[in-house]
Amino acid sequence: MFKSLLRVLFFYFIFINAAISDKAACFLVMEGDKIITEDGDCRTRRPAMQTFFIPLSIIGYETSVLTSDSAPKLYYNDGKAKKECVDDKEVQMFGHAHSPKSWLKTGVVWYADALFEKITKAKLVASLKSIEYPGNYSALNSQSGYKLHQKLGAIDSIEISPLEQCKFLSAIQSQRKISEKTFKAFELIAKRGKLYQGWDMYAFSSGSEAIGWNVGWIKKKDKLLFYVEYIQDSDTYPIDGSVIAYHIAKTNLIKLVGLNKACLTSKDNV
Repeated sequence: MFKSLLRVLFFYFIFINAAISDKAACFLVMEGDKIITEDGDCRTRRPAMQTFFIPLSIIGYETSVLTSDSAPKLYYNDGKAKKECVDDKEVQMFGHAHSPKSWLKTGVVWYADALFEKITKAKLVASLKSIEYPGNYSALNSQSGYKLHQKLGAIDSIEISPLEQCKFLSAIQSQRKISEKTFKAFELIAKRGKLYQGWDMYAFSSGSEAIGWNVGWIKKKDKLLFYVEYIQDSDTYPIDGSVIAYHIAKTNLIKLVGLNKACLTSKDNV
């Protein structure tokens, strides 16, 4: 009981700090192409970081490199788990096999490397155009290799705005550019469980010591809302920014649907 109380107080103070000191923050909710809520700067492009794994996973399914939410299961370093992990985080990242679902949940970069090797750069760039990914990925054309963290440098070079993230997910959800099979697989790896009063949450997270993304959608029967929570600070957060963004997003979404604002008149089309 005492530990639970400390955890609640810990996140409470994180939320207060984030709300006061964020130098670039955004909470955006859309229904189709209509904006429900737009707080902060949601139109400036930011480092995509591991949110780029969203289109990468879609392309993985479209090209059959990924076959389900649990396959293929891959180990770090060509089938061999890293034997000497210095802490729990390294164990999580390198110490066991990862599937598409665990890859998207943890943001393991080496799993993305394996996909790049199989998809090839030319097919990746062509597929990004085909699914109309709106982020700035032009730097991919000038890279000589495929590997994300060693040669490709995609995490550092690709940028996308929160608004572009939301509009892209909305387009993918409408299945205009991908197969039904891909969409169902994509939905399975995105599902994070129950949110509030019958709403299901589908989310992808990414972050660092100073940046946090939480991108996804919530669904209840025929009601579907897309959202982005983005936080950025000039100082460092006490824990990974993706964790903070996830909890802030949940708080904001529960507040939104709890007040039934999602059923009110939307803002203008964008």
